[in-house]
Amino acid sequence: MRARLRWLGCGLMLLCMMLTGCGVSSVGTHATATATVAKATATTTATPTPETSNVYYTTSDQVLTALNTATGAVRWTFTKGVDIAAPILVGNLVYVTALNPQAETIYALDSTNGTVVWSAKGGQPILVDNAIYTSTGSAINCLDAMTGKQRWQQPFDGALLTVASDTVFAGIGTSRAGPGGVSVPDSSTLTALNTTDGAIRWSFTRAYEGFDSPEVADGVAYFMSTNSNDTTPVTGHVYALNVADGSQRWKVDVGQQAIANTFGFSNGVFLAGGSATGITGYRASDGAQLWTNTDPMFSFFTVTGNAAYVKSFNGVAVALEVTTGKELWDTSVLVTAPATPPIAVKGMLYVSGGRGPGQIAAINSGTGAIQWIQREPGAMGFPSVTIDTIYAYTMQPDNGPSPVVYAFSAADGALRWQHQTGKNLITGLTVTGAVGSD
Repeated sequence: MRARLRWLGCGLMLLCMMLTGCGVSSVGTHATATATVAKATATTTATPTPETSNVYYTTSDQVLTALNTATGAVRWTFTKGVDIAAPILVGNLVYVTALNPQAETIYALDSTNGTVVWSAKGGQPILVDNAIYTSTGSAINCLDAMTGKQRWQQPFDGALLTVASDTVFAGIGTSRAGPGGVSVPDSSTLTALNTTDGAIRWSFTRAYEGFDSPEVADGVAYFMSTNSNDTTPVTGHVYALNVADGSQRWKVDVGQQAIANTFGFSNGVFLAGGSATGITGYRASDGAQLWTNTDPMFSFFTVTGNAAYVKSFNGVAVALEVTTGKELWDTSVLVTAPATPPIAVKGMLYVSGGRGPGQIAAINSGTGAIQWIQREPGAMGFPSVTIDTIYAYTMQPDNGPSPVVYAFSAADGALRWQHQTGKNLITGLTVTGAVGSD
């Protein structure tokens, strides 16, 4: 499962609704733009050492901190005097983006000591197969992940969305003033680039629509949109495009069910969840609606095998069968709190939430039986899970106690260590060896 963000305007930004329309350009358009293979512009200053296991977080004083995963001791810190985005970890390198409004910069840091190995201009990166894809705002760049050297560059005045199936997906949107002066989408374009050379393969455009970033599986890109045409009722769509050429496999009109913020794919079913509309499953081959669960408490979910696991807004963990939507089990574990998707690891689910105390619960994914619950003061943030340890944190206001990072045993929830951050967190935790849904 991956949550996707909509794009709007010339950059990437959040929308509370996706918007559809009267449509122009009803099929994918093949494009011929070719990327430039540019000279390297990265600055290399150090040689990385073997991988070191750390817990990373960034704080309101614009500092990235690396903690020893075994003890919670501070290993090193890094700052550039601007906010730093959550890092990406691969091998012995830690990739972070310094969010300077004038010129964002990616830094590759040595995981052992935080030394800069190389740096290059670009926004928050996506790393796939030893290549980094990033946007400078006017172009999409592909960099060698180990050296930072530029492999290719494609001029593109839009947002980098995702990389999958040997394809870079990017989006361009335009906006206009809607009812009450609220900015709404005027048009959106999804563009596919080759990962090998950056050449634009195709583009897909709609008027009066805002697109979601696609969920890609088995050579198909699935995404949703909602219209912003003021003269017609709000109507949502689900699209399925062939990744190879951008041709439309199917399109389904789904009314307001398209107000979704979480998407997933499993067993030939595309799933979409929204905080006001519940979760719906669509057959991937033709877009037929297989089932819908309209519980407004459902939104964020994790898909593993033939089950979608939900931690609802009212603190109940639920397992739904992917192909039928049948409820397999439900377990009340948490007080009412903002929902987050469960993390599934080796037959266990880990869910978090709560507001004083915050809670982490370990649940058997097959039966819904609670294995353990750990409670700590403060609202509990989204955890990171390794094979044997759960890393979690609490969030606190500036005028209260600073947040705390915790390490709990995955087996029984026993506290292994805790670390006071001293400053408010501006990111969650990134942990070496963390695993996602299995």
